[in-house]
Amino acid sequence: RDQILEFLLQQGGDGVMKLVLADDEHIVRQGLLTIKWEDLGFTVVGVGTNGLETLDLARKTQPHLVLTDIRMPGIDGIELAKILQEELPATKIIFLTAHHDFDYAYAAVKMNVMDFLLKPTEPEEILASVERVKKSIQQEIERKNTMASMSRQLSRHGLLADEGLPSDLERPHKRAVQESLEYIAANYKEDITLASTAEAVHLSTGYLCRLLKNETGQTFLEILTRIRMEQAALLLQDRDMMIYEIAEQVGFKDARYFSRVFREHHGLNPTDYRTKLFQEER
Repeated sequence: RDQILEFLLQQGGDGVMKLVLADDEHIVRQGLLTIKWEDLGFTVVGVGTNGLETLDLARKTQPHLVLTDIRMPGIDGIELAKILQEELPATKIIFLTAHHDFDYAYAAVKMNVMDFLLKPTEPEEILASVERVKKSIQQEIERKNTMASMSRQLSRHGLLADEGLPSDLERPHKRAVQESLEYIAANYKEDITLASTAEAVHLSTGYLCRLLKNETGQTFLEILTRIRMEQAALLLQDRDMMIYEIAEQVGFKDARYFSRVFREHHGLNPTDYRTKLFQEER
């Protein structure tokens, strides 16, 4: 193992993305280790000298990104990518390749390979590629966090509670209902409809309409309105937000119509509801 690695492998921190480097050429490994990965928000958690060692490092550290050569002893980069796709599908891969490997690397596009760079590679080119991958990783993390948050909201609204949906996970329509509810929760700010939701979950409009009613006891519009009104109630806790701004934030273009719907749902118009909130805080 290269002498300077032990120090580098101990580096890390909360919120930092993990990176595994791999190349069978000592000079290339050393060159990669001179890059200031921390400036991009990465820490090197492993450096492989062959395919098998790199696979073992990836299994142990579960990195966000593997930057690897293609032609290495043990198993090559293509085989490594295939295994990682199966075992660690969230891990992104960038290939480093010599010019004559280009066609070989191109075949990896169908796998979880984000980019391939031709050797010799300038540090700036590597950094630009890694930055693109980082943005992709961040977007995936944000999407997962958003969906997790929306699922919690749906549970609070009683739309994902055990009594709201069948407990039989084998029933395929249960998953369709959950996907529909998550789509509504993630897009309630937009001008979504039953038809657009059905298209998003690959169901016919009529079938989804019946499915939602049968499984949740509510229509699409009732579910959408309920989520919007609960979110509006939360936004009213912000004293600085105007009523029309809150209306827009929850998918209403007409503030007066929003106020009417809010009153029907909460029993008070938005202004009175906010006043009551702050009175209760005293």
